[in-house]
Amino acid sequence: MYEFVVRGKQGCFILITLDDVFGFPNMTSHFGAYDVRGTAEIQSGNYYVKVT
Repeated sequence: MYEFVVRGKQGCFILITLDDVFGFPNMTSHFGAYDVRGTAEIQSGNYYVKVT
């Protein structure tokens, strides 16, 4: 599992978690990149969203 986080002021952040990278490093998708399963979380002020 890989995580990337960008932290801002007053507890704001963007967090991207890559749980599974399909075919890495032997095979790419038909678009020429890697498909992943992961999560994105965004916290900004009173707003929060988590997408899986």
